[in-house]
Amino acid sequence: MNSDPQHDSETTAPADQADGTVRWRRWRKRGLVVVLLAAMVVALLPEALRFGLVAWLDRQPGLSARLNDIDLNPFTGLLRVEGLQVSRHGEDVLVAGLAEVQMAWWPLFKRRVDLQQVTVHDMVLLIEQLPETPLTIAGLALTEQDTLAEETAPPPTGAAWGISTGVITFRQVDVVLRNRHQDTRVQIDHLNSSPLVSWQPQQAGALDVSLNIAGGTLTCVGENRPFASPARTDLTVNGQHLDLETVAPLLSALGWRRARGRLDGNLHVQAAAAVESQPGRLKIDGQLSGRNLSAEHTAVWLKQLNLSWQGQLDILLGENLQLAGQNHLDVGPAQMELQQSGLGIAAGQLLWEGPLTLTEQLDVKGALQIDGLTVTDLARATTLVNIGRGQVGPFDFIPQHHLTVDDVSLTEMTLLGRGAVSAARQPQVVAVSRLDGHQLDWQPQQHLSIEQLHVSGLVGDLILLPGGAVEARQWLPQSPLTPASQETAETDEAPALAVVIGSITIDGNSQLLLEDKAVTPPVRLRGEDVRFHLGAFDSRQTDLRSPLSLDVRLDTYSRLQMQGDMALFAQPLSLNLTSELSEFQLPSVSAYVERSIGYRLEQGQLNLQLQGPVEQGVAALTSQFHLKRLQLRPLTGDDERAVGERLGLPVNMALSLLRDRRGDISLTIPVRGDLSRPDVAVGSIVRKAVVGAVKNTVAVTLAPLGIVAKAGQLVGIGGHLTFEPIVFEPGSMTLTPDSLAYLDRLKDLLEKRPQLTFSLCGQVNAADQKALQSADSAARQRHSEATTLAPLTPERIQQFAGQRAEQVKQLLLQGTLVKSSQLLLCNPPTQLSDGPASVMVRL
Repeated sequence: MNSDPQHDSETTAPADQADGTVRWRRWRKRGLVVVLLAAMVVALLPEALRFGLVAWLDRQPGLSARLNDIDLNPFTGLLRVEGLQVSRHGEDVLVAGLAEVQMAWWPLFKRRVDLQQVTVHDMVLLIEQLPETPLTIAGLALTEQDTLAEETAPPPTGAAWGISTGVITFRQVDVVLRNRHQDTRVQIDHLNSSPLVSWQPQQAGALDVSLNIAGGTLTCVGENRPFASPARTDLTVNGQHLDLETVAPLLSALGWRRARGRLDGNLHVQAAAAVESQPGRLKIDGQLSGRNLSAEHTAVWLKQLNLSWQGQLDILLGENLQLAGQNHLDVGPAQMELQQSGLGIAAGQLLWEGPLTLTEQLDVKGALQIDGLTVTDLARATTLVNIGRGQVGPFDFIPQHHLTVDDVSLTEMTLLGRGAVSAARQPQVVAVSRLDGHQLDWQPQQHLSIEQLHVSGLVGDLILLPGGAVEARQWLPQSPLTPASQETAETDEAPALAVVIGSITIDGNSQLLLEDKAVTPPVRLRGEDVRFHLGAFDSRQTDLRSPLSLDVRLDTYSRLQMQGDMALFAQPLSLNLTSELSEFQLPSVSAYVERSIGYRLEQGQLNLQLQGPVEQGVAALTSQFHLKRLQLRPLTGDDERAVGERLGLPVNMALSLLRDRRGDISLTIPVRGDLSRPDVAVGSIVRKAVVGAVKNTVAVTLAPLGIVAKAGQLVGIGGHLTFEPIVFEPGSMTLTPDSLAYLDRLKDLLEKRPQLTFSLCGQVNAADQKALQSADSAARQRHSEATTLAPLTPERIQQFAGQRAEQVKQLLLQGTLVKSSQLLLCNPPTQLSDGPASVMVRL
């Protein structure tokens, strides 16, 4: 049977159509089921996520959670969380008003996490770092991870995952940082960041952040390239009123406690991370200031500090930190205490401007201005140095290596303050109106050189304490050596510091006070209008002679002038000076005379010229003394006798013999002696020279009068000095020819020494008696009287002796400048004398 094809096709077409309709309906039902299931998943997923998240948080120790709403759109990749609150023991550790994250799904197939948007609004987050507990974020403790599986796992295959941060937006986000000392709240007003894409490393991500930190604001605006090679950041950071307490945990880790103060700044920061052999680099340009800063450390107590920095820094962060930059630093007011050295430092203002570099060592250059700087000794509560104003520089300072300064100018400077630091106005040991130095070069423990040093308006005190020590030594550091350390110091003695000075000049109405409390009463000498100049010297050239000049006014009328040269570092002493002291008031140094010879200087004025060399410690000086109106008074009778024995005659008698018509004394005294001998002092040499000069002068004065023996000693000395007698012819008033000549020499002595007073005492001896008796007998014979010889009566002897003394006085007064008050008549004796017929002359 044959079939018809057309008929067959007509019969099969409805069947195929029916099958297609059935299949379409089947797929439509399946699709509807899928859509319904997807709709159910979409509808139920947020609630499931909310339930799962809350349940997981509730299972964490001590946590409880509440979530208002969570929404996930699987088609757009948007996850939205609203009203999340996590509490721990009743305290909120995380509160999120709104958090949104939108991610593209398709890039995941290319191993890329593409976050298109991250938005956070109204969030509070607690981060805790407490002792002996792990870091805790939002109540969740971060424990150490077991890295064994990662270490033993095979290396990953395929391309690395990429990431894109998308647009990040934070609004009103508070982060609370808790440590054992305090809670610090960081409030993010806003944070905006453009996408950062790892597969586009050169694309810059813009950043705009504004933070509130403990009452201050911090803004950062710039761009980041974290995926570039090297990673780079370029930010402008502006901080206003930032409280130092916000970084107290970090400072505490560095050893600083109780940090206080406020920071402000505007910085442009460029950072590049290290890559391969290139170190990381950090460039900072801008300004930074701190006000009322304070902190405590074991090394320093920073009581108060204000500072302001402006400049540029270029820092290389390699194995060894390298730094270079130009700086303008203004410090002050500042007050700190250096605990280890025991020094206190207070500054009104310090201004430094210059470059700073750090390669193998730190190098600071530039110029420094000072407006009020004080360094105190905390233990003694005394001031070491105080500078009113000053300028230092240009300078170059490398610690432990050298310091070079072109110019130094300091004004209103005081050194070594005496008395309490809190005193309104302390008496100072040294005060300087102005100090100028040029070309200073200092190498620690090796070399110090200054081309020129000029001091103006110096006011200094040099005080010797009762024990003989100089008062200024109490400010010097005390470092007593134990026997072991002393032996080490002697064997391993470092070379002495070489000191080279071009010149030192002191002027500008400078004043010096010398006070010696080692004698009683203390001796005080004040020098005013001091002018001093010392030429070049070098401690390494001990034979170098330095020219020296000094001119100082000791009081209204007295002045000391000195000129010559001196080998400052020669041992023993070597110098050659010419000195002149004029109109010096001697009572001011009476204590030295009292201690050495037991006499008080009641009155007197000294003019002194001293010249000559001291070579290798041996003095060959010649001094010329001119003493005006000198008056001495012995302290005790024993002192008077002791000095009289050394002089060979009483002191006042010697002075009378030395005085000229004006009552002055002129002496030429050579000073000879070896000053380098430890058992010989200058005072003993001078004292011996003075005694010798007095003896020699008295001897020269009295030699024409025959009172010096061949041995050079004075003769006829007791409580007074007895001259040769004025001899008369026996029984007469006629002087012998020798006595007439001797009388002229006495006249000359009395004229030249108007301070001398002579005692005249007539003497009658047996020859006189015989001559008088013979004369009486002859007279009686002429008158035819009896010639019996009768002895002289006491009245007759006394009368005759008195007549002789009166005659000698008249002869001495006749035609001379001798005053009658210089000649005293004694009470004539009534007995015959064993000596010659004469008049005895005594001083």
